[in-house]
Amino acid sequence: FFKAKDYQNALKSYSEIFLSIGMNTSNDIAHLCETLSGQSKVENESDPVQMKEIQNQINDLRVTAFNNMAMVYLTQEKYDKAIEKCGQCIKCDRYNFKALLRRARACRHLQLFDEAQKDLLFLQKNGYKYDLQIKNELKLLELEKYDTDEVVIDEAEEKEKEKQQRAEEKEKISKKEAQNKHDGSRNYFMFVLVAIIVLVIAVAA
Repeated sequence: FFKAKDYQNALKSYSEIFLSIGMNTSNDIAHLCETLSGQSKVENESDPVQMKEIQNQINDLRVTAFNNMAMVYLTQEKYDKAIEKCGQCIKCDRYNFKALLRRARACRHLQLFDEAQKDLLFLQKNGYKYDLQIKNELKLLELEKYDTDEVVIDEAEEKEKEKQQRAEEKEKISKKEAQNKHDGSRNYFMFVLVAIIVLVIAVAA
């Protein structure tokens, strides 16, 4: 439905998912397993590994549905609703890239600078330091461009910066490892020297 731009039916289909699995992870998982797998509640509860696997599958489905609904609302420029769905997704998956990025984008469109920046910086600190989408969103915030999603960064330049920064970080790590190795060797020799001195004193006495 989404690809066909039939947004109403797309939202309807995503909403129907929650009739079976609920909107949050606090639902009775055993009941959900019984509904989705066709197995009895007792059988599901007797196999914790299977329960955990099905629980993860249910949560993945819930996250996907929330994310897709948020994307529909973003496309429709219903930014408040997009933020709401992203928030529900993030409750299920704190580090979900799509939800955090889309919430930041929706916040930017509503000129909620601090909220947008907070999500973007959070992503950068948690594994997405060099992501171009995040860098572009931050640049749009800096330029106070609230009504567009255009690319305003020089992607080739940013990739070159990333290459240089990664090389510098690698060099710093190498230097730190070498320093630690040197310190370790020095400490070892100091220990040996002290031991020798103590032994000499003991023999002399």
